[in-house]
Amino acid sequence: MQINFFSRSFIVILLSINISLAQSPYKIGLNKEVFIGGIGAASSIGALIIDSQIEPLSIEEVNKFKSEEINWFDRSAAFNWSEDFSLASDILVSLSAAVPAMLFTSEKIRKDFLIISTMYLETIMYSFALPYIAKGSLQRIRPYVYNNNASIKEKLSPDAKKSFFSGHTTVAFSSAVFLSTVYSDYFPDSKYKPFVWAGSLLIAALTGYSRYEAGKHFLTDIITGAIVGSAIGYFVPFIHKQNSERLDINATQTNRSLALSFSYRF
Repeated sequence: MQINFFSRSFIVILLSINISLAQSPYKIGLNKEVFIGGIGAASSIGALIIDSQIEPLSIEEVNKFKSEEINWFDRSAAFNWSEDFSLASDILVSLSAAVPAMLFTSEKIRKDFLIISTMYLETIMYSFALPYIAKGSLQRIRPYVYNNNASIKEKLSPDAKKSFFSGHTTVAFSSAVFLSTVYSDYFPDSKYKPFVWAGSLLIAALTGYSRYEAGKHFLTDIITGAIVGSAIGYFVPFIHKQNSERLDINATQTNRSLALSFSYRF
């Protein structure tokens, strides 16, 4: 009993620690990070479980799909198939995910290495988890399944049922918006802000376009990925801002229990 009591007390102490640096626009605290990270980790595990349960299509099922059945807005994607664009999208999303590391070329941002790294880890975690949950839950057929030029091997893979929504686009836009938001918060008067935003969003947009041309996603998959990714890339820095504390997470210790309470101020 004493061990449990002191263990819970130790957790309370840990959850009470906050990390912020002078003149930094952001602040991280273990209370908040345990909450955000815990939900993100649980979502990631759930996504992997859901993803592992996707069954591949049979040849009979593949032969039943007709492009005429697709809504008019998405139908054009069914005529796309390109391994070159697929490779390009892989390269572009990797570039998008790596570009935020350039923030650390600034000594000012480098001093907040732990803060920025924590926020970006959370950004990427949600950017991977949310599309995978949607893919495994909805199992929308990819456009190339409707295309006679696409490889039958691809069509018979479980991946053929992971169209909605685009993970590549989600990661690309979350990284782009994260990079641009963080840069803007550290350097609000910088003349380079428009170029940072334009450059990062251009790479993200090209990623989404490449997924469309590759026959991997419908337009609605890509648009949804762009919206979700942008929201993640914006709100993760937002809830960590020094002067915009909205999320409150508190730990309370009693003799028999450890309680966490959460509140969000709009």
